[in-house]
Formats: sequence, structure tokens, C-alpha cells
Amino acid sequence: LARVQREAPGITFDLMPIGNLALDQLNRGDIDLVIVPHAMASTTHPDRVLFEDDQVCIAWRDNPLLERTLSLAQYLLLGHVVPKLMEYRAQSAVAETVARLGKSLNSEVTVSYFAALPRLVVGTTRIATVLRGLAEIWADYLPLRLFPVPLRLPPFVEVMQWHACHDR
Repeated sequence: LARVQREAPGITFDLMPIGNLALDQLNRGDIDLVIVPHAMASTTHPDRVLFEDDQVCIAWRDNPLLERTLSLAQYLLLGHVVPKLMEYRAQSAVAETVARLGKSLNSEVTVSYFAALPRLVVGTTRIATVLRGLAEIWADYLPLRLFPVPLRLPPFVEVMQWHACHDR
């Protein structure tokens, strides 16, 4: 946003939660651009990858149930704080991977905003699976520890997408 303000000061933004509503608005041409996980992107409009990241687990630094590592058994047993995007139509890579093991996450808290995740872990024995880039930022100012996810997950891919009539 800082760069756009410098280079194109007349452009305005209306930032909204992502979900099917935003994709419906894109399909109607009511909005110009969406930034979504690749799994949520429309298959009828062009997109461009913004970034890829892997995922890590975050836990409160003083979590009494964790020591140096996080095993798969602990991962499945511990309570999770889970992002639940409004109208999210694609099952998360974590849930899909766990389901292939014949298991499910112990989802104790769901939240609509990623920014709330770390504060809901601090002071508890719960964990959350988040993008490494976010986890590293949060760990700079909150008492968190990062652990590798004890599952083989695909990279998380974020894309920007625009209506096909605006291509080029």
C-alpha cells in the first residue's frame, strides 16, 4: 500500500474478507482484484502467484505439554486454534492431510482472522498451524515457539486474481 500511495496516489482500496462473496463479486466485475489462497481462486479468471510459503506450528513458549519437538501424536492430541474463513469452500491442506491418515484435528477454537491466531495460543496448551512468514513476525513480539509441522504439507500459494475482461 505504501508503494501504491507513492506511485499511484489516486487509487483507493476497499479491503474485505475473502470468501465466495468476493469471488462472486469478481465474477460480476464489481471488484477489480482479489488476493486469495490458490485453492480458492476461480478457474475462469487469470491469476498471478504473489508468494509461496511453508507452514509451521506455533505454541506458547511456556506450553507445559511441549519440550523440544512436536510429534505427530502430540499434534493430533493437542487442541488447535484454526482459521475458518467465511464461506471458505476449499478444505485446508492440513485437514485434508490429517483426514488421509484417518484422523481429525482437535479444533478447540476457530477464528475468522489470521491476526488473532497467535494471541489465542499464548497462555494455553493449544497450537496453531500457520505460514512461516507470519509465525516469524509474531514470534518477534509474542512469547511463541515454532515447530515443524509433523505432516508433509504442500506449499501454501497465495495469488492475486482479476476478471478476465481486464487481462493485459
